[in-house]
Amino acid sequence: MSSDHKKTISYETYIEPDALPRVQPRTRSEQPLDNDPDESFFIRTHQAFEIWFAQILTELEYARLLLSQPPPNYVPESDVPRIEHHVRRAAAIFELIRQHLPLLETLSTTSFYNFRKYLFGASGTQSHRFREVEWLMGLLDNGLLRYTEQKLDLEHKLSPESKKPKDKVSKKRFGKRSATSYLSQSEREYDSLMQYQDQWNKKWSNDLQDFGPRDFEGMTATRKALRQRMLDIQDNGTLRGRAIQWLGRTAFPAKRSGRPHSKYSELFAEQFQDAYMVAYANDLHGLGRLEQMKSIEIKRLERDAARRARFFLNEPHRRAIVFLLQFSNQPLLAWPASLVEALLELDEAFANWRDRHIAMVSRVLGGGRISTLGAEGSGLPYLRGTLGKRVFPEIWDARSYMLSRDEAKDIYGAERLRYYGFLREKTSPSQED
Repeated sequence: MSSDHKKTISYETYIEPDALPRVQPRTRSEQPLDNDPDESFFIRTHQAFEIWFAQILTELEYARLLLSQPPPNYVPESDVPRIEHHVRRAAAIFELIRQHLPLLETLSTTSFYNFRKYLFGASGTQSHRFREVEWLMGLLDNGLLRYTEQKLDLEHKLSPESKKPKDKVSKKRFGKRSATSYLSQSEREYDSLMQYQDQWNKKWSNDLQDFGPRDFEGMTATRKALRQRMLDIQDNGTLRGRAIQWLGRTAFPAKRSGRPHSKYSELFAEQFQDAYMVAYANDLHGLGRLEQMKSIEIKRLERDAARRARFFLNEPHRRAIVFLLQFSNQPLLAWPASLVEALLELDEAFANWRDRHIAMVSRVLGGGRISTLGAEGSGLPYLRGTLGKRVFPEIWDARSYMLSRDEAKDIYGAERLRYYGFLREKTSPSQED
């Protein structure tokens, strides 16, 4: 570094604090506020959120880049810890901004209403960085909706009410449900995700590769950013999509001897389901004796459990999730398993932020008067509807199929797992110089 260049570096030239947004008194058409400190606080807090959203996007983009490496080598083992590092940092930032939400609760409802009446037409839902985070994580992925739909369809088939006409889960069926209908957790998850994807897909024009002029009217920068992100995802995929592809290439132990390969995943599914059903039956019979269950009921539950396990283990990437988590104590599986846990941690941190944000909105705004979203009343129902969405539901669902180490010990013998352990040293430390 030259001496001249050293002289140009300072906090001001490196961090550029003067380039950050400034909050100044606004001139309004009626009853302008005189630099209300509550409004300045409200704006600056949201600007801070925007900065953190931008950093989350940077972390997720880099994790996606590392997961997108092409064949023949794909993702080197040495890159897996780096991917995990950036995913966990994104989760930590979500946790940080969740902890910042109580700051907004220092704004009293009466103080907020002093300037809220000037905000119609502006809404937090218009934050393009927050929307980009959702998209980059994978909430627009077709595979996500398909898995949720298939899971819900299976639940309906196994329901005691399945004696009624069996219609497959469809958008038409769930799109016309009355507001008073009871929704299970899975139904809420499916409905929320389906409506979200429909909403944004309708805004996007594949022919023009742009958002319609009626959307985000006057928001040139927002429309440009959303368009660029949509094109980016079409070209480069999402974090979810790349992670699913990576998981689908997981190598499983061979039948007898030989190197592990992804083609052995079906063999793992058979062996794991057998072990799972033994463990499930032991639990069920113990519970049956305690609650004096009838044998016909026990058999029905065993049959349903087998169908659920068979459904979950039907796809290679879902088998990989179970395999990695079940045998994470093997050295070469430890980092991949840790990355799977990091993806769930990211999903959980995002959901926790949403939940805490709703609590803040409820406390400051309540559920009355008119929302900045429009004249339909409070925006709380919209926010609560977002809680059912998960980007990696398969990792959450895999928890239902895990076994204890003792229950899983017969799936693979020590010899077949040898490849995933540390290589045996040829000489002992005492023989070295």
